[in-house]
Amino acid sequence: MHPADSPDGARLGVGQGVSREINRGIVLGLIKSHGPLSRPALARRAGLAKGTVGSVVEQLIAEGVVQETGRGTSAPAGGRPPRLIEFNSTSKHLVGIAIGARRTSVIVTDALGDTLSRRDGKTPDATPERVLAAAARLARRAIADTPASAGSVAAVGVVVPGIVDPSTSICLLAPNLGWHDVAVRELLAGEFSAPVFVHNTAHAVAVAEASEGAAIGHSDVVCVYASIGIGAGMLRHGQVVLGSGGVAGELGHCVIPGADRKCNCGNTGCLETLVSGPAIERTAAEAVARGEPTALSDLGRPPTARDVAAAAAGGDAVASALLTDAAQLLGLATSWLVNITNPSIVVVTGGLAEIGEPLLGPMAASLQRHALPLAGRGLELRAAALGADGPIRGAVLLARQYADEHFRSVFRSGS
Repeated sequence: MHPADSPDGARLGVGQGVSREINRGIVLGLIKSHGPLSRPALARRAGLAKGTVGSVVEQLIAEGVVQETGRGTSAPAGGRPPRLIEFNSTSKHLVGIAIGARRTSVIVTDALGDTLSRRDGKTPDATPERVLAAAARLARRAIADTPASAGSVAAVGVVVPGIVDPSTSICLLAPNLGWHDVAVRELLAGEFSAPVFVHNTAHAVAVAEASEGAAIGHSDVVCVYASIGIGAGMLRHGQVVLGSGGVAGELGHCVIPGADRKCNCGNTGCLETLVSGPAIERTAAEAVARGEPTALSDLGRPPTARDVAAAAAGGDAVASALLTDAAQLLGLATSWLVNITNPSIVVVTGGLAEIGEPLLGPMAASLQRHALPLAGRGLELRAAALGADGPIRGAVLLARQYADEHFRSVFRSGS
């Protein structure tokens, strides 16, 4: 029996079509990572025959994916230096859409993810259909600001602050948007000629921080998203932990024993009711109403989380105590994720992360106090490097990894 045959006579291995795609991926990956390169250099690096590489390169040139750019500096004996091949980053474009409870952002990038244009707007207090239609209008304006055309957009990545079923792109629940079972991809499909992919904001931010931000070089990451809501994105061996239905990382909806406030999700006593931005604002307003000695009383309006942070930075004892209490509880909750997933780094992102040391210091101390010592040993806690751009960069990376088969797939984990 031929070694490539199975006992029932079927041939094993890959067909020619699959083999061509593999070779194409190898060559294109080398051009992107190490280009410009000559055809002979590509053949040496790829370990492929010159003829095979030449055929792949010609196909890529015909498609506009790569282009020739000058000649190399060295030449074979008696010949001219070979032509160099580089990736054409304008061959296609990507759109990232980040929908938040208050703001929606859109960016258009080239094929490498470099930003070409950006548009921002207020998230309408309206139905999901109107929110998504407004996001699509922003995207069309952003596309019009660039050399991109509708036909050159290869993929659209959308992130929302809610639970997303990764197999259907349905947002199952987004409490701070008031969404239940919203078919995001279906509602946006008619707005774009390119495929639309949808993910949870915290998951996307974790990927962005690991790819471009504070967690570069780490493959096991916990990213705590603390803003109007509380969530977490986790990477295990470089891939997003989604869970069986996309619910993994819903830290804000873990119930704290003894807490009795109703949460937007329908449960009572969720972490989010105690440590989110609105929770801090509510607690501060209650302190003012009780007549506690704080500069927040002089505002003449309900204090915002930024007011509380500014007062704490100015030495206000009441404001400092409010932030410390919230930070310690957030550190306790994060210790649960640390004990379960054993990351090498915890990144804190979202609006509350911008408070800085008054929040991050007590949070880190609480995390270390409550985590198993072995899990906390060597653990880093950092503020996000991408800041408010984390969600939109995550949306672009989402689009890129689906549009580009050669880009490392990190969103496709189902574990």
